[in-house]
Amino acid sequence: MLLQLPRLKDPKIRMRYVSSTHDVDAKELLGTLPNWYVDHLREKGILKNEFGKAWRDYYTLKPGGKLEIFKVDEPGVVASLWVTIAAKDHRFLRNIVIRAYWDGEGEPSVESPIGDFFLQGHRVHQLGTFTSTHGAPNWNAYSLLLGASSGGFYSFLPMPFEKARIEIENLGVEDVSSLFII
Repeated sequence: MLLQLPRLKDPKIRMRYVSSTHDVDAKELLGTLPNWYVDHLREKGILKNEFGKAWRDYYTLKPGGKLEIFKVDEPGVVASLWVTIAAKDHRFLRNIVIRAYWDGEGEPSVESPIGDFFLQGHRVHQLGTFTSTHGAPNWNAYSLLLGASSGGFYSFLPMPFEKARIEIENLGVEDVSSLFII
């Protein structure tokens, strides 16, 4: 039954992305991008000078910082979670912690280093590529529901809730840049 939850055909069921819970002013968001990239977008005609609301899906987390990436106060199911992380800290798989609070709980039901959560606890990050602890390149742990791909970490583990809040914390000493999609 748990695997059937994301397939329910109830017209009241809505899909919501993490980025849709963090709307910001588009001009403010552009200010966070490198100038060369903004210029490139303008040259290609992708970026116009008309600004409105935008969805923010890219965050930088300072050392010791916490970020609430998802909060919903009505019943639902987290059907998928996809995360990419840019970090200079080679221990980011251990130093970034994900916590999920269900149904108004004070203590998290899920609390795990991000690497362990996505079955990558056995890996280290070096020189812009993943390697196993034995030095063999690109050893990914895969499963149907959790793992890592060339594009990031994924979870298709259905997580039903009455209320939900998911946060991450950077326990490392370096900034972490991440993209989250639920």
